[in-house]
Amino acid sequence: MLAEHAAKLDKVQDEVREILAEARRDAEYTKNDIVATAQKEAEATRQRAVQDIERARDQALDSLFDHMARCVNEATEQVIGRALTGADNDRLIEEALSGFAQRKH
Repeated sequence: MLAEHAAKLDKVQDEVREILAEARRDAEYTKNDIVATAQKEAEATRQRAVQDIERARDQALDSLFDHMARCVNEATEQVIGRALTGADNDRLIEEALSGFAQRKH
């Protein structure tokens, strides 16, 4: 009877060990899944931030170019003493912006 009881106890201990091993495997899988999901979310957040920064930079440059165009137009009118034609205005603005863009790089 003692041997039978010992055998049953060994069997129960084996089952407990198997349950614990399975629980560890499940926990490891869950951990890896959580880490992978967090990494994907972090990368997506980083990408959104980069896009937001690029969009803000482009808007700032557009605003700066518009401001420069107005300043060039006003300064040219003061120097020349007359209003510029549309073609004159476009040519001078394009030249100023082109020169600014080349100095930026």
